[in-house]
Amino acid sequence: MEAKVTKERIQYIDALRGFTMLLVVFAHVETYSFQHMENTTFLGELFKIFRMPLFFFISGFITYRPEGEWTFKNCGIMAAKKLRIQLLPTLILGLLYTYVCLNQDYVYFFTLPFKAGYWFTISLLEMFLMYYLIRLICEKIRMLRNYKLLLILLTAIALYTVNTITPLTQPAYNIASFSLTARYFVFFALGMIVSNYKETFFKLLDNGKVMLAVLTLFVALLIVYKKVELASTILVADITGLVGLVITFAFFRKYATSFDSSTRLGKSLQYIGKRTLDIYLLHYFLLPQNLTTLGKFFLEGQNIVLEFVVVIFLSILIVGVCLLLSNTLRLSSTAAKYLFGVRC
Repeated sequence: MEAKVTKERIQYIDALRGFTMLLVVFAHVETYSFQHMENTTFLGELFKIFRMPLFFFISGFITYRPEGEWTFKNCGIMAAKKLRIQLLPTLILGLLYTYVCLNQDYVYFFTLPFKAGYWFTISLLEMFLMYYLIRLICEKIRMLRNYKLLLILLTAIALYTVNTITPLTQPAYNIASFSLTARYFVFFALGMIVSNYKETFFKLLDNGKVMLAVLTLFVALLIVYKKVELASTILVADITGLVGLVITFAFFRKYATSFDSSTRLGKSLQYIGKRTLDIYLLHYFLLPQNLTTLGKFFLEGQNIVLEFVVVIFLSILIVGVCLLLSNTLRLSSTAAKYLFGVRC
């Protein structure tokens, strides 16, 4: 199996990003449209477990560069770029959504860690900034590459441990959504490690016995997650999510030819994968309301096939409209700059 690479982009990775974006919209249809806030269906819980770990893992995977000039100037340029691309559009559209759709004010937006749903880009920005800072420090003390990755991983584990033992819920942390950053930075770090050792990782994915063990472990963890009270802890959920993302990554890599640009499915998912920021920022405005009756039906009936068909249809429809809106707004270079971080 050979994955196609176009302009230094691995096509199945772009398709995987697109699939993950669909999962995000899928989950938000379940949560906001069906009002599955506290209770959710098995299908909703299944996708919820690994969608965010997978998103951050992919972000780390495509971000890591073993070489580069890690100077104050270059880090400053990269940080400024990320601020322009991620923070400004998030603040503009996030506050607009808060005011118009939720009838709340800026206090609601800034004081809650989830930022009316717009926490992801803020947490991802913080991960980039921490990565830049660690690489800059490592460069100054001339640390070897393997130790750089170890330092990134240890930092992520330390943040995760502190946040698990004593959740970072103080006002300053809530403003920065830092409790969520602390939880998911470990997946970002693991994505970087896999990117550096991808040949070894790919050999493991190609080993049938290893994948059988991974699949078996995932099923066992799902059973624990659903049946045992201890499974409600973040740690068990995140371990399950880690195993789930490995399976998903392995699936897209194994069937990479089905997700390249020569296929309709691959071309569509890749296009979504290249516009994840636009879709993420816009989709909240398009989530259908007052579908609680349908949500109750799926919650009580547990009809997985019908639920999947209905929710994936709504998700694809929302993503399609997001792309239409995105392309329309991008007709204005000014709108593209401030809403999606596009350089004019």
